[in-house]
Amino acid sequence: MKNIFRPNTGWAVLIIAMVILYGSFYPFAFHGPLDHDGPFLDLLKTWRNKPGRGDFLANILLYTPLGFFGFYALKKEGLPLINRYAISIGMGVALSTFVELTQYYDTGRDQELTDILANVTGTTCGAVAAMLIIGNYLTQITKGQVQIAESIRPTPLMMIGALGAYKLFPYVPVIDMHKYYHAIKSLLDISALNAGSIIPYLVTWLTLVQLTRAAVGRRYFSPFLALILAIFALGKIFIIGLGFNPNEVVAITIAVLSMPLF
Repeated sequence: MKNIFRPNTGWAVLIIAMVILYGSFYPFAFHGPLDHDGPFLDLLKTWRNKPGRGDFLANILLYTPLGFFGFYALKKEGLPLINRYAISIGMGVALSTFVELTQYYDTGRDQELTDILANVTGTTCGAVAAMLIIGNYLTQITKGQVQIAESIRPTPLMMIGALGAYKLFPYVPVIDMHKYYHAIKSLLDISALNAGSIIPYLVTWLTLVQLTRAAVGRRYFSPFLALILAIFALGKIFIIGLGFNPNEVVAITIAVLSMPLF
């Protein structure tokens, strides 16, 4: 069978799908069959339900990367544009339908046909975005990725990933303006500052700065560290159960100011 995927790009689609599955089933409280009509009929019964704006938008955004990378991962050679669209959008339809049917067995999760509509909309938006920006822009990115890959050292990069996984657990985003407000408001809680608490955070972030320098080299040190800090900040704001700790923010500030020493 002819391979229709670009080399070394299918992994991105797989990772995105795994993130979607994790966010859709967390905290994985599965149970046996209910005394209902079954997952398929129960899903069909929700066709009149009106979705909340926040949930609908969140589902669109969740599946947009799947459509983008799904479209980009498909080869141009010998594969018509309409087929690339059909396959990438089909990924979203299949994954979304699987999630909604499986959520029948997941405590605390609700089946909604409108979720499938939002998910397919997000996948379609991602595929369209991929078509619009594919070309010289992505070619330049690919060349840049090759240059970066040549300077990356896997061991410190894996250690950075492990630290990030620890810091951003449980990885589940939430749409709640009050949560965002309190996460940011905690930055101003000066009364929580304590030198004894700052030191452990400082050790962690100084180590991370060193790992970053070892992982990508001097050339990509600053942008890579900026990316790590941006992911950390967004995670603290949007992931359920997380928030800023003033002591850690002070430690991060000291670690960043020490960058010229590395």
